[in-house]
Amino acid sequence: MTIIYALLISITAFVYFYLKAMKALQMLQLNSYRNERYTKWMSENKSKVYFLSDILPLFGLLGLLISPFVAAIISIALFILLIQLRPKTKEKKPLAVTNRVKRLIRTTLGLGILLLAIPYLLLSEAWFFYFLILAGVMICFRTYFVVLLANVINRPFEKRINDRFVNQAKAKIDDCKKNGLKVIGITGSYGKTSTKYFINQLLSHKYNTLMTPGSYNTKIGVTLVANRDLSLLHEVFIAEMGAKQPNDIKELGELAQHEIAILTAIGPQHLETFGSIDNVRKTKYELIDTLSDDGVAFFNYDNEIVRDCARVTKKRNFTYSAKDKNADYYVSDLTISARGSKFTINTPNGSKIAIETKLLGELNILNLVAAVAVADELDVPHQQMSGVARTLKTAEHRLEIKKTAAGITIIDDAFNSNPVGSKAAVEILNMMEGNTKFLITPGMVELGDEEYNLNYQFGKYAAENCDYIILVGKKQTEPIQKALADVNFPPDKLFVAKDFFEGNAHFQTLAKAGDVVLYENDLPDTYNE
Repeated sequence: MTIIYALLISITAFVYFYLKAMKALQMLQLNSYRNERYTKWMSENKSKVYFLSDILPLFGLLGLLISPFVAAIISIALFILLIQLRPKTKEKKPLAVTNRVKRLIRTTLGLGILLLAIPYLLLSEAWFFYFLILAGVMICFRTYFVVLLANVINRPFEKRINDRFVNQAKAKIDDCKKNGLKVIGITGSYGKTSTKYFINQLLSHKYNTLMTPGSYNTKIGVTLVANRDLSLLHEVFIAEMGAKQPNDIKELGELAQHEIAILTAIGPQHLETFGSIDNVRKTKYELIDTLSDDGVAFFNYDNEIVRDCARVTKKRNFTYSAKDKNADYYVSDLTISARGSKFTINTPNGSKIAIETKLLGELNILNLVAAVAVADELDVPHQQMSGVARTLKTAEHRLEIKKTAAGITIIDDAFNSNPVGSKAAVEILNMMEGNTKFLITPGMVELGDEEYNLNYQFGKYAAENCDYIILVGKKQTEPIQKALADVNFPPDKLFVAKDFFEGNAHFQTLAKAGDVVLYENDLPDTYNE
């Protein structure tokens, strides 16, 4: 019977360890498998990493005063109780079981089995149950560290796999370039995804194009798209390039080998990892540094830091603007209504392109000007660009406007948020025709030392343009709450939800036909309070 009770202790402890490990792996994945980000999240979320209840099975040790079998029964019952009582929260982005995750699961579970096996191998029968129960409690209490160790163990192997796939992608891109492929690289603190979508729509009527979908903007993301989808039939490859630390864009640029570069904006994004705006600038400029010698760069003239970058570059370049006539491509005769925008794009050779589009907001217009400039460089007829602009679609969750069956207008800007984009989104909300104007937001994150002040300013601006505000996260939104209080925003028009699901449920109880709601940012599960 001893071995049966021992196995039951091991099995129940292992099942609970497995369930916790899946949650830990989800957090590791959301932190891009980067140990420094994962450990930072762990240090900031101790209540989600360590459960005091996990030590409950240790009470089984008291049973040793009676007999090992009593100790085993108590511990087994308490492990089963932990399985039943474990936190069950709704997940906005569940763990994606990729091949990498499968390898991590195997290593994590292997470590768990190894730790549980030690008492079977090394200890005398007198101490067997004592150390078995202790081992079970320790792997459950320290599950997040076991996952961290698994990631460390797998890292050299993952690097070899990644390097092989990256080299395959680079060779494939090189072969396609010999066949005439043009590669466009896009980066910026914001605006890059929308610009990519607009470029793809403008070019696809003349060229066979391929773009990195969604936010496949990491080295592995671009590698995956190139290996999986790129072929000799493609004439243009549009690659979005994101960065969270120095050299990220350099590695992407060396992979993509682009001849056209677009720098959309430089601002206080990901300052927690970059440390300073200057580091952001240097990293984004790596797109220009890796541009081919005969390539051409496009710079956002409305962004002061990007404008300065344009002044120092030695590469052939053009600037674009939504308002400044000193840029090479600029907007004039702009009229905006709730139904869309109408304007003229002036080109460097003096020609004019008439644009009528459903797009709203200065940022969308600016991104469209960038796309038109690139299309002009690739000889897309102006009349064709004008025609495409009428049906141009935004990227998903980026100022995407929808209408529900209940007659509620939704402005979906939930993908992410930045100081410039959040302000523009609230302006669009105010501009829309409708009754009550709702804002649902957790505010902005990863803005370093400026985060509190920028969210405070956003709160003041939201108070001027919104009728009802739903904030997501009591702690995360403290600066917005303070701003609303300082400007005497009506307390009965403010609701602070513990998470997105509660906030959206509250909105559903208030919304009526003719109302307009802006979803501004939707933080990943790592930010749940």
